[in-house]
Amino acid sequence: MNILQQKQTQENQETVCKIHNQELIAVKINLIKYIIQITDQRNKQEQQIQSQFQNLQNLFNNYENDFEKNSQQLKKYCNIQQLENDLVNYIEKNQNLELEKTKQQIKNKRKLKKKLVTQIRGKGKRIFKYQKII
Repeated sequence: MNILQQKQTQENQETVCKIHNQELIAVKINLIKYIIQITDQRNKQEQQIQSQFQNLQNLFNNYENDFEKNSQQLKKYCNIQQLENDLVNYIEKNQNLELEKTKQQIKNKRKLKKKLVTQIRGKGKRIFKYQKII
């Protein structure tokens, strides 16, 4: 009877270990899903920023094209110095927008990295607790 009890105890322990292993695997799967989701969101944000930048670039290109098409007429009616100043202002605005875009990308990447580190550490502690139990 003692051997039978030992065998049953061993089977119970193995079952508990299997359950803990399954829980650990589930936690790892959830962590991987979360990382994929965060990466996907980051990629979507970068695509949005790229799309916005492309729109601005297209607008700027359209402005340049229109400027070239109408340059002869503008020379008749406008002061050349004023046109140069306007162009410089648009170039500065475009450069400022590019700088703001770059800063925003850096800021978003830092936030994402900080959030990922926080999440990974939080989930890492839970995984460590499961490992201690096993």
